[in-house]
Amino acid sequence: MDRMQTRAAAGQQRDETPRAEGSVLWLLPAAWENELELRAQDAPIPMENWIAETTKGGYTVQWMPESTIDDGPYAGGIVVGATALSSHHYFAVPPELIERLAEVMPAVEYQRVRDDLDERDALQGRSLTGAEMPADGTGSSFKAVKVVWIDAAAWMDRGAVVPVHAPIPTDEWARVIRDGAMRVALPAHPRGLSDTTPCPGGVVVTVDDDEGRRYFAVPRAAWGVARDLATETAGVGAERREGGV
Repeated sequence: MDRMQTRAAAGQQRDETPRAEGSVLWLLPAAWENELELRAQDAPIPMENWIAETTKGGYTVQWMPESTIDDGPYAGGIVVGATALSSHHYFAVPPELIERLAEVMPAVEYQRVRDDLDERDALQGRSLTGAEMPADGTGSSFKAVKVVWIDAAAWMDRGAVVPVHAPIPTDEWARVIRDGAMRVALPAHPRGLSDTTPCPGGVVVTVDDDEGRRYFAVPRAAWGVARDLATETAGVGAERREGGV
């Protein structure tokens, strides 16, 4: 995708969120990764051109957690990632073009996009049980959603999700992290876990404390909790060092 690499290197970006019929929007990475904001890196790209450039450049178009768009010019759409080697980009896809993602996404990735959109439309921000779902992962309605502590070596060496402990209710996991002054870190470019893992469509996050680093597979339904914990605990390591602990 030479056009994207060339313009990204040149540092061209725009602060607005332009919308053009039949086009996707190439996003400024830092704005999406840090704030989940749609800020344009360039003018909207016609879908036909984007598909051609993605295919020619050997990019894999991926589903990402927490990427549905609820407001603004792209409301009803979704943000997807495109990766080739060390190059990674984000694109906002308007609702009328989502079906065309099937032309460039692996079937399992496209199905996750559809599942996320269907879930958003059906639940309207409510939990899987129909009760309000607290953002901090507390409350009885969220206890059925569980994270899985996995073997670090298996994940680092082979990308294998091998449980080392029984699944942990998300509310309990969040409580232990807060009580233990631990730090949660999200992957830079999250990709959904395969359907053969204990958390299909989930992601792996790290949790650090004085005893070291642990890896957890977080299901899709708990991704928002993991993201909030990562934000909340971002300075924990620095505070511990400054306090001489």
